[in-house]
Amino acid sequence: MSETCMGITLRRRGRIFPELSAADPRFDLGLEILEKDHQDLDQVLDRFSTVANRIIQLIQIDEAAARDEAQQLHDSSQAIQALVARHLSDEEELAVPIIIRHKLRG
Repeated sequence: MSETCMGITLRRRGRIFPELSAADPRFDLGLEILEKDHQDLDQVLDRFSTVANRIIQLIQIDEAAARDEAQQLHDSSQAIQALVARHLSDEEELAVPIIIRHKLRG
């Protein structure tokens, strides 16, 4: 897991997630899905970075090949967008009802 994703995960566990887990034990099951999203996002971001760096290098030596690989970069950016949107939606669907039901404050 990247340092960024790991930092987000650790901060969440250290602050609000224990309170949510204590309020509703079902939260822990959902948390596993959210943690898996962080791992998936790390892979997608790594792939995006690899392709972007390759395209930058190809522009110097073979501009046509760089253009051909641009579709991979576009596909990676769409995968990032879809994953982040799904993750945020899942996070809201999981956490917000618990916060409201138990009147928790962050």
